[in-house]
Amino acid sequence: MRRLALAAALAGSLSLGGCVTLDESHKYSFTGAALGAAGGAAIGAGIGDPIGGAIVGGVVGGIAGVLYGDYWKDEIDAQLSE
Repeated sequence: MRRLALAAALAGSLSLGGCVTLDESHKYSFTGAALGAAGGAAIGAGIGDPIGGAIVGGVVGGIAGVLYGDYWKDEIDAQLSE
């Protein structure tokens, strides 16, 4: 379990470190995927499948991050155009 937590923390820090040159919607997608993978791995470890949990959590988190980023981009664009 300790190795799994270390791997999740390392994967999260590496993926967040790559967000320096990306636009906002991409930052949200990578951040969502990293957080989703870490959360999915933790939940999956509780039921005996941390890898499956990380995969599902990463996909769901990435999709949620893209949707969240697109929403805020549209909101900011709307405010700037007023």
